Amino acid sequence: MRKLQRTNRKGGQAIVELALSIPFLLLCLLAIMYFGRAYFITQTLSFASQEGAKTAARLPDLSDSANRDFVRGFSTGGTATNPNSIVYSVLGGANLLSNGRNGDLPPGASVKILPWDAAAPEDVTPTGTITVVVEYPFSLLINPFTGQAAGETTSVSIAMSIDDPNPVPFKDFSIRQSATVSPQIYQEGI
Repeated sequence: MRKLQRTNRKGGQAIVELALSIPFLLLCLLAIMYFGRAYFITQTLSFASQEGAKTAARLPDLSDSANRDFVRGFSTGGTATNPNSIVYSVLGGANLLSNGRNGDLPPGASVKILPWDAAAPEDVTPTGTITVVVEYPFSLLINPFTGQAAGETTSVSIAMSIDDPNPVPFKDFSIRQSATVSPQIYQEGI
């Protein structure tokens, strides 16, 4: 009879230890998802900007907005204009468009070809070069097309109760990648 009581105590201790470690394990899992998704999107945007810059370097007359839309695959507002564009193909291949593999960019996303599309002080490019900048909103748990805008925070409660006074915040932000090249075709106005 005594041996049976000791076994039950060890089983109870294991349950308590498991209950105490589950929130930490869930936090680790959520952090892996958060940073893994951010890394995936960063690498995708980096590849899209590099390939877009290579294409832009080979096109004449980028001062024409139609030529820039051809390279981008999107208008400056994020509406799809050229599904055959390399930038469009890369973002579609990563399911980062409104319908997964095709569609428009989410609100807050943009593809710029500098110096022609410069709109902000950070849109500065060295004289005589072409820069393709791809920016995409990042959110861990919210769809960027239907959910919160970038800049807000998604909080996740990892405690044993729903009324956790200290949820873990996961900040939403924009991921920005750019690539700069020298034009391979002479262009006026660079």
